Amino acid sequence: EKRPDVYEAGTMNMTGIVSLNEGVRFILKEGVDKIRKRKTELSDYLVMEMSKIKNIRINAPFLKERSGIVSFFSETIDSEDMGYILEASYGIIARTGLHCAPLIHERLGNGKNGSVRISLYYFTKEEEIEFFLKALKEIQENKFV
Repeated sequence: EKRPDVYEAGTMNMTGIVSLNEGVRFILKEGVDKIRKRKTELSDYLVMEMSKIKNIRINAPFLKERSGIVSFFSETIDSEDMGYILEASYGIIARTGLHCAPLIHERLGNGKNGSVRISLYYFTKEEEIEFFLKALKEIQENKFV
């Protein structure tokens, strides 16, 4: 028996290996600072515009640098319902619920409903953010289809 070959079962995950390699190449080419700056700019814009929508509360709106995740909840619509409407009516996928942190949601005033999380990344387009903001406004105004 030769180790570690005896532990290799099945086909190696070549798709995963190649994908990881290409992802690392992209990050090295673009630069971490450029990617971080873009995500922060997009997130800051999203938070600023969301804060103008009636009955929407953003968790931690004061962050100076964001990871690309914006967590919020509606004072009028349960988080699970918000997630369902976003997907069913607009094709927007969002995470909803307590996100493995029920105590923080209690502290934030979200209670048992938790929050809705939207994720942005380097490739997010401004038009996609505008579409989300329009959807959120329509949902809050009960004008969605």
